[in-house]
Amino acid sequence: MANGSPRSPALGPKRMRRQCPLTAGETACIDLCMATKTLSVDEGAYRILARARKDAKESFSQVIKRASWDTGKPRCGGLLSRTRGLPFMPEAALDTLDDAQRKDLPPESKWTH
Repeated sequence: MANGSPRSPALGPKRMRRQCPLTAGETACIDLCMATKTLSVDEGAYRILARARKDAKESFSQVIKRASWDTGKPRCGGLLSRTRGLPFMPEAALDTLDDAQRKDLPPESKWTH
């Protein structure tokens, strides 16, 4: 890299600043705003990420951001919001459920059914 390229250690910081069109403040922002984290993945996960790339220039960060993730099972809040406006359960049905709950006792022995 001694051929005068910007990465050459022989150029030093002053020379590189003159070649860089960004101001010192812009460079500092890029350094601070572009935080990265190191992840460890096994070989299989690496191959999956590599195959998922659209092209050789797409980063693994872009692949991960493009991925769709299972958000898990719906929570009670979603269930409650879907029941708004529906009629209430009849009292007789609630009584039947209460009866079944009272009769649902644990087995006498955990070793037999």
